[in-house]
Amino acid sequence: MNLMTLFNHNLNQSIDKNKESVSYVKEITFLLNVLLGKSKKMQKACILGAGRMDDFSVSFFLQNFDEIILSDIDLKSMENNLKKLGLTKKNLEKIQLKEQEYTGLEEQHFFNIFGTIDYHSSVDDVEMLLQTAFDNVKDYKFDNETYDLVYVCPIYTQLVYNQVLRQCAILRTKGFKEEILKFIEGYTLDEMVGVIERFNRQLQDMVNRDGYLVVLSDIFELEKGSDFERRITNSIQNKEIVDSIYDSYQQSYGMGLGDFGLYNLDENMETIHDSWHLWPFSEKKTFLIKMKTYRNKKGGIL
Repeated sequence: MNLMTLFNHNLNQSIDKNKESVSYVKEITFLLNVLLGKSKKMQKACILGAGRMDDFSVSFFLQNFDEIILSDIDLKSMENNLKKLGLTKKNLEKIQLKEQEYTGLEEQHFFNIFGTIDYHSSVDDVEMLLQTAFDNVKDYKFDNETYDLVYVCPIYTQLVYNQVLRQCAILRTKGFKEEILKFIEGYTLDEMVGVIERFNRQLQDMVNRDGYLVVLSDIFELEKGSDFERRITNSIQNKEIVDSIYDSYQQSYGMGLGDFGLYNLDENMETIHDSWHLWPFSEKKTFLIKMKTYRNKKGGIL
């Protein structure tokens, strides 16, 4: 496996599926049913970031679409999880698995860069390697098809940057210069603006004229038992209160990757729904998720 694929595969394998996520999936499925109830017949759906298959209802898509594309960088996890669902042959024929990496950096063997850095590398040396890699993906496309519904699992925070932080943490334990590691982290974070903008443009291109884009983004990781978690949990049914908490937090700490992904879509697409949800990711982690539904603006991308 390529290093990016291996990282995501190991991440998927290291996390046990959480039965508490059932209520979260039911909430999202209910809202999707409302959306489809107001729409003409849809035939083709694409789910991006489908690897774990426990944060959305495969049954919902099988009941409502003739063709379902499940997309993820981690094909092996999708294959394994699909087998566990025990679907009929008829339903399996509706599903196509696509191994897709959404940034283009896997093709550039981006994480091999960390194997070329040594104790004598300079900031200029590292900058040249990073700049070349990011310059080479500016025209990258991961999908050329269009769909009636494009559904995006929470993946903005998983597009490259977390793996960079993990690699830098490993190099720290080996005594690499902090100046170099801080530079890599900062340079990559700056480049994430372009990575997400390009990803979002492709999402727009994938949506049919009368189709919808549904995006779920992890905004906060909530520490179990913390005051902040209790505050969010107690307010989750009141959108205005959660909006206020979110606005205050953003004013104090700035915009994260999950925030920016939605902000960028807000500027370029028409929002027709937004809501807050708690996703019990694992026994130790809960995420505050923002769900937004978009369609292309009239006169925009078709």
